[in-house]
Amino acid sequence: MFVDGRFVDGSGGARSVLNPATTDGLTTVSTATHTDVDAAVRAARRAYDKVWSRMPGTERARYLFRIARLVRDRGHELAVLHSLESGTPITQSRD
Repeated sequence: MFVDGRFVDGSGGARSVLNPATTDGLTTVSTATHTDVDAAVRAARRAYDKVWSRMPGTERARYLFRIARLVRDRGHELAVLHSLESGTPITQSRD
């Protein structure tokens, strides 16, 4: 999880992500507890109050467009990962 500007493990324990077609393990992720979610919400509120809400709309737009470009540029990779995790055809994941 990315909370308060850094990657952190959730305190809910590890969970395996499997390919449903082969049952091969894809990765292991940590899970969040209510405490983890509360901490993430508090961090998001602080970021909004101190930075995001004070930022001009044009600057916020630059950040959002940058994120959109990154997602677009890695779209094929994200579609493959989604297909492996969910078992959907790549054409459906890509669309």
